[in-house]
Amino acid sequence: MLRLYRRPGRNFAGRYFLKLNLDKFHLLPMVMAGHLRLVGNYILPVTPENSKFMSTFTEYSPGLFSLSELLEHEYDPVQREIDELYYAYNASFRFNMEILGQALLRNLLKRT
Repeated sequence: MLRLYRRPGRNFAGRYFLKLNLDKFHLLPMVMAGHLRLVGNYILPVTPENSKFMSTFTEYSPGLFSLSELLEHEYDPVQREIDELYYAYNASFRFNMEILGQALLRNLLKRT
């Protein structure tokens, strides 16, 4: 089973593990192989609801960093779906770079 995110302990090293986005580092080989995108849609777990959503959403392409995650909407399914549709409509190189830059900076500037 593929673990999408690794959650370190709440110690000093664990906080910097998250600040540097190393919880997603193990998925980089999948990006290099072309199975995931660096910036894309939120990675959905395999459930009947999500497979129904993905069958209607042909532009779905999961990525390590997503707009929903950046806006911290990943726990609200309705808002996450709105974010994913917005991303699919507005996806471009520039928009992807904005999402990537903001996601990396947000974690670096978070208080530990």
